[in-house]
Amino acid sequence: MSRTRLTVNPIALWLLLAAVLCSLVATIQPAQAQVLTTIYSFTGGADGNTPFGSLIKDKAGNLYGTTSWGGSEGGNCTYNGGYGTGCGTVFELTHSGFVWSFTLLYDFTGYPDDGANPANEFLAFDKLGNLYGTTYYGGTTSCSGQPGCGTVFKLTPSQGGWSETMLYSFPQGSGAFSPDSGVVVDKKGNLYGTTFHSGTGPGTVYKVTPSGTETVLHAFTGGADGGYPFGGLVLDKKGNLYGTTQYGGTNQNCGASGCGTVFKIAPDGTETVLYSFAGGTDGQWPWAGVILDKQGNLYGTTWVGEGGGCGSNACGTVFKVAPDGTETVLHSFNSPGDGEGLWGGVIFDAKGNLYGTTFIGGAYGNGTVFELTPSGGAWTETVLHSFNWSDGAYPHGSLLLEGGILYGATQAGGANSQGTVFGLNPRKRKK
Repeated sequence: MSRTRLTVNPIALWLLLAAVLCSLVATIQPAQAQVLTTIYSFTGGADGNTPFGSLIKDKAGNLYGTTSWGGSEGGNCTYNGGYGTGCGTVFELTHSGFVWSFTLLYDFTGYPDDGANPANEFLAFDKLGNLYGTTYYGGTTSCSGQPGCGTVFKLTPSQGGWSETMLYSFPQGSGAFSPDSGVVVDKKGNLYGTTFHSGTGPGTVYKVTPSGTETVLHAFTGGADGGYPFGGLVLDKKGNLYGTTQYGGTNQNCGASGCGTVFKIAPDGTETVLYSFAGGTDGQWPWAGVILDKQGNLYGTTWVGEGGGCGSNACGTVFKVAPDGTETVLHSFNSPGDGEGLWGGVIFDAKGNLYGTTFIGGAYGNGTVFELTPSGGAWTETVLHSFNWSDGAYPHGSLLLEGGILYGATQAGGANSQGTVFGLNPRKRKK
């Protein structure tokens, strides 16, 4: 498929600062502003719309991501999922000085020949520069009336563009299907991910080899072992996988479905529940996956938690789980102005600060970007930005840190109300 390039200029403020900052230019100069900058606003046409997922970068600092909808409206993606039609896209954003360029890498065509609608997607590179990801719909098999059971795909770069391979098509039946999150890649090129559903229970952890052979490593029961994993996985040096389930666990204070878990999957497929949320001050319903520090501690977020001020479900938490399973709440969001509802995870900077987004809340109700700073065993939260719709709304995925700049996407808002990609320097604050 041919590559489509659209070139856009960032906001005029960057240009005014150029003369002052030219001697300080870093590789990610375009986001050197003291307020959030919209790098790209999706149109909802060929470029796609509704970027649910997170961004990744290559060695040159270029950004890659997916849109869940939009793109070509032909083929088998004319159904409307509430976000318009189209099968979704994979895109790249490259920069040169103060100019960002948008490139459409791939436009999904849908069931039965291709994947469709990447969901809570984050892409992954292998050592050869190939890109891997998943689609929630599409593939070769219809799933109880929905247009396909989902796929794992591979994008291979060449001088003529990027070519797509449907590496694996999830089947209807007793196996895994409907992958919400993306994949992680090990040194041998094996891919690991989660599915929200399976034919025998509420979701799985799976492995796909470079040749396209799939193995279910663990099928969740919805009981003490957890159920319905929505977020992705993180891989440690020993080959252990870590993640979360939205429901399940040993505590039913959140109803019969449970409050969610943090789990570990050993290389042989053995699952260990590291923590079961109780639905109180510790939070409940983790949607995103976790990150891992050098000491083996895991950090993540919960959609709600006992922070008060946000109705019966409260506002959400950022948590830490130690290797021995001890959970610590680093921050409980206390009001809509503080931020509310955490869909994405958190990331570290080199100094140990944590950054993330809230889906809603903030000064305008459209979500926030926040920072958590450690000091003497406590963590201080700062709202770095509140989205106002014109600069984006409802950030869904996790952030990316590159060259001191935070990058992310919003699923709505922007110049065309179809979602945005943004950049923010956390050290440059409003005056």
